[in-house]
Amino acid sequence: IFITQYFGNTAFARSGAYQGKGHNGIDLRASVGTPVFSSEQGRVRSTGDTDQSCRRASYGKWILIDHPNNLATLYAHLSLVKVRAGDAVNRGELIGYSGRTGYATGPHLHLTVFASQAVTVRGMRSRTCGRLMTLPISPFGGYMNPLDYL
Repeated sequence: IFITQYFGNTAFARSGAYQGKGHNGIDLRASVGTPVFSSEQGRVRSTGDTDQSCRRASYGKWILIDHPNNLATLYAHLSLVKVRAGDAVNRGELIGYSGRTGYATGPHLHLTVFASQAVTVRGMRSRTCGRLMTLPISPFGGYMNPLDYL
């Protein structure tokens, strides 16, 4: 496993990539089509694809899973989503395949860990194209370094 971007105030974040808020997860190198597995058991809260509203903006194809420990995990930039909202998943279960959708400079898996109550799935107007995208949104501080939980 190779991390291509760490959590927080990375060099890419300092270049202006995330409106000054830092990178809210980690990016793991993965060729398009690499299987992605749930990090823990839980229930799929939602899935989506921001490219349907605004191509090459935000997460692209994504999955948000709620876990019994009051954490939620986000898997983003996927090429294919294999689960639906409401599905129960086990730890290590196939949920999708890595890709290069959304705002991605190359193929990878983006992983974020949220406090479950801090993240909502709602519409947000894209600064890139001006259209409304549906995606997981959390206030600054509602997400944690995934390396603290892996």
